[in-house]
Amino acid sequence: MVEWRQFLPSAGVEGLHHEEIAEIAGDQGGALPEEYVAFLAVAGRRCGLVYHGSRHFYPDLLGIREDAKEILSDCKSDVVLRDGQIVFGMHQGYHFFFFEDLSADPAVFGYREYDALPTRVSDSFSQFLADVLREDWGGPRQ
Repeated sequence: MVEWRQFLPSAGVEGLHHEEIAEIAGDQGGALPEEYVAFLAVAGRRCGLVYHGSRHFYPDLLGIREDAKEILSDCKSDVVLRDGQIVFGMHQGYHFFFFEDLSADPAVFGYREYDALPTRVSDSFSQFLADVLREDWGGPRQ
C-alpha cells in the first residue's frame, strides 16, 4: 500500500475519520478498494490544490454515483453502472471516474458525456493519483 502522505503537499491536506469513509462506502452501496480508503484517510477532505474545482472530496462525494447515473441517462448512453463499480470523482459535471472492481488497487475508468464507452484511464488508482499529482502539483514533495 502506498504511504500517500509522503507524496502530498505539506499544507492544506486533511483526511477523513473512519465514520466518514463508512458513509462514502454506504453511499456507493458497499465496500471501497483498499488503496482508495488509504487515500481518503489521509486526504479525503482536501488535498491542497490537487483536484481543485473537481468533485473528489467529502462531503461532495456523497451522491456522486447517482449524479454519474444521471449523466448516463441524460446522454441516453447504453453504459450502465453495475453494483460494485465505485464512482470516486467527477470533473465539471460531465466527466466521471470509477473503479470496475474492488481489488486492492483497481484500474481507473473514465466516462465523458456522449462517449460511446468508458475509457481505461490508468491501470491502478495509485498510478492514476500519482499522475494527477504530477500534473496538478508537480510531483511528490521533496
